Amino acid sequence: MAPLNAVAVPPRSDGEDLLHFLVDRVPAVLWSTDRNLRFTASLGAGLAPLGLNRNQVIGMSLFEYFGTRDPAFPAIAKHFKALEGHKSFFEFQWNDRVFHSRVEPMEGPDGEITGVLGMAMDITERKRAETALQESESRWKAVVSQAPSLVMILDRDARIFYLNRPLRYLSIEGAMGHTTLELIHPVYHTVVEEAHRRVFETGGTEMFDVQTRIHAGRPVAWFRCRVGPLYRNGRIANLIVMATDITEQKRAEEALNNSLVRMRQLAARLESAREEERKRIALDIHDRLGQALTGLKLDLASLASRLSGDREGRRRLRCTSRSLDDTIQTVREISTELRPAILDSLGLKAAIEWQAREYQSRSKLRFRLDLSADDDTLNPDLSAALFRTFQEILTNVARHARARRVNVSLSSGPNRLTLTVADDGKGISQKALSDPSSLGLLGMRERALAFGGTVDFRGRRGRGTTVAVSVPRSLKTNRKKSP
Repeated sequence: MAPLNAVAVPPRSDGEDLLHFLVDRVPAVLWSTDRNLRFTASLGAGLAPLGLNRNQVIGMSLFEYFGTRDPAFPAIAKHFKALEGHKSFFEFQWNDRVFHSRVEPMEGPDGEITGVLGMAMDITERKRAETALQESESRWKAVVSQAPSLVMILDRDARIFYLNRPLRYLSIEGAMGHTTLELIHPVYHTVVEEAHRRVFETGGTEMFDVQTRIHAGRPVAWFRCRVGPLYRNGRIANLIVMATDITEQKRAEEALNNSLVRMRQLAARLESAREEERKRIALDIHDRLGQALTGLKLDLASLASRLSGDREGRRRLRCTSRSLDDTIQTVREISTELRPAILDSLGLKAAIEWQAREYQSRSKLRFRLDLSADDDTLNPDLSAALFRTFQEILTNVARHARARRVNVSLSSGPNRLTLTVADDGKGISQKALSDPSSLGLLGMRERALAFGGTVDFRGRRGRGTTVAVSVPRSLKTNRKKSP
């Protein structure tokens, strides 16, 4: 059985028929003329698109076929040159078809020119494809030229061979042939090289920010780059880079970050000043008001000894004395709340122990403490910040957690100090963590950030909440514990 689309080939013994068979299937037009430019033969599969059959134009002159005797008509002019002994190649359009043509002189046995031999390849479809490609490229370039981003096409060595607009301080012509690494700051070379490698290997896309090289008198520019593959014949041949200028955005971010740093520095100074003011007021209350109340207590005792016979007077003095005792205790509590003296005299660990005992005595909370860190050389401001954070955590536990047990640990690594407080309450929700009105949580974060630290909140419903405050120990002082 013959295969599908098979062609019946004449027996090989018939050489002339086989030659005609092959010529009739060549996608071209082959012809010959005599010296008067009358066709003597016309063959080839290229005749069909012209509406002609094999040898249909034999006897017709070239002038009759083209409908003109103008010697400057391109096809006629080339045939005249062939009769003069010259070979010619030319493109020619006829009947909405485009042909790549060749004509040459045909010689007889004695070397005399007897006519013209011609062959024309039908390149219409190729020309249409080229035109479509050119139009497509023109449309693409028109669109890309108006794009807000820089568009570059790179070869496998990351050299630029297309750019839709000039770079800063570099024309399109000046950029051609340069590698992208020559245009960016050296600190980003590895990032860019790795991104290019991954695109060639995976066919995916990569995104990264880069900074241009620093040149005298030229401001630095930032670009956000997206790199993807360009394919040719099914393989990645080039890279296309879309680079958006984000210089102003980076400057705005830098200004915002600087503003945040200044705000945090100001907040830290205000917090330090507030702690100093609390300490001063607490000492004043403890020393001056406490001493005054103690003096009144001694005066009442002296007065009571003089009223031995006045039972009513002694009773009133006892009531007054008890009220005075309550007032002295209240003054001590206010002084301690303002600034626990134990924090300054014995340090952070002792202050945490004292605060835990205070909460345990006033509530149903039970504490487990593991305070293994060394706080001997801890900066006083950092100690105060950690203690205030601890107080804020306990306030939240008492108000919201519905917890029964609280585990507190203070641990230290080579360069960091970590305070961890974990309760067994209902667990903080993600909604509460992201609530901008949660000023207590925001205050903890800002207090830690002021010292280069972090606060991590982890909560599971019904499993409690863990708060971990981690700060660097870089701020140190030579303060020693009081004996």
